[in-house]
Amino acid sequence: MDHLGRGSSSSLAPGVDAIHNGADDNASGVAALLGVAAALAELPPEARPFDLQFVAFAAEEMGLLGSKRVVESLSPEARKDIVAMLNFDMVGRVRDNTVVVVGTGTSSAWPGLLDRAKVDPRDAARTLVIKPSEDGFGASDQASYYAADIPVLHFFSGAHDDYHRPTDDFDKINLDGAVAIADLSVRLVALMQREQPVLDFKKIAATARAAAASASRSAPSPTTPPTSTA
Repeated sequence: MDHLGRGSSSSLAPGVDAIHNGADDNASGVAALLGVAAALAELPPEARPFDLQFVAFAAEEMGLLGSKRVVESLSPEARKDIVAMLNFDMVGRVRDNTVVVVGTGTSSAWPGLLDRAKVDPRDAARTLVIKPSEDGFGASDQASYYAADIPVLHFFSGAHDDYHRPTDDFDKINLDGAVAIADLSVRLVALMQREQPVLDFKKIAATARAAAASASRSAPSPTTPPTSTA
């Protein structure tokens, strides 16, 4: 069961005593994390010049406590060594072949890299439409890294009526869509490993953040999703 168990103050089904399985929020992110790790582990060592760390954070619902603790424990030198942070949070409900990618403005390199990585070379029909959102802040663990001046991306398939309810179950997961997001991420990381681009860090101005927040009210965004992160 997920972080809500049989329901809690965070449940959007108050008074309902039922397991909140959290298939999308966030078993889908955990599955993507493990899938990406397994795929990248198949690369030969010479194709992996960067160290890759895969982390599943706890206590996101309580205020990003897990990711904040990890970032705060890093020395200034260790923080500077981090090229980027990718976050997989609610990737199981892809609709219209579209994925929301939060944080595309946190480095000037992201748009070009994503544009190159998005095309599925095996099946063009599986190429996802990327709906970008520039700001790195948000209600998921990439915000802890963005606050430490680290470029971030958060992959998100969109909000839905089952969020934080017992009805967030496996039978509603778009497996092909979740796999497509994981595959996109593998291609992106492999591209970065191969070309070793220097990612600058960009802080989004408050005016741009306000505009992004306004747009996100029409493009679904979760209120307080937990996270699985690579």
